[in-house]
Amino acid sequence: MKNRTPLMLTELIIMLFVFLLAVALGFSAFAKADSISKESEARDRAVVLAKNVAEQLEATNGDIDAAIAAFAAQAKEKGVELHIEKRINENKYLGIADINVFFDNKPVFSLEAAWQEVGT
Repeated sequence: MKNRTPLMLTELIIMLFVFLLAVALGFSAFAKADSISKESEARDRAVVLAKNVAEQLEATNGDIDAAIAAFAAQAKEKGVELHIEKRINENKYLGIADINVFFDNKPVFSLEAAWQEVGT
């Protein structure tokens, strides 16, 4: 009867290599999933913030300074940067602004807000 120890040792090394490869792939998948989750969370926060700012603009008849003052602390707390830019349009009864939210200097969400101008 031949000695089967070298064959068994080779099989053991191959199985160990396969399991280590599976572990490495698993860790990379979990790291990617964590990254995607953080991006999704930042986008969700940006959407809520932009919608709140749009509602504030509508309530204050387009007062951008009031909207920024109302939500600057909330934006800073969430780690996002808020940009509001009023657009000039031909209709004097309609005000339009672009609301952009940035996270780590990357645009996360953009929203166009419109409101009816009062007294013009």
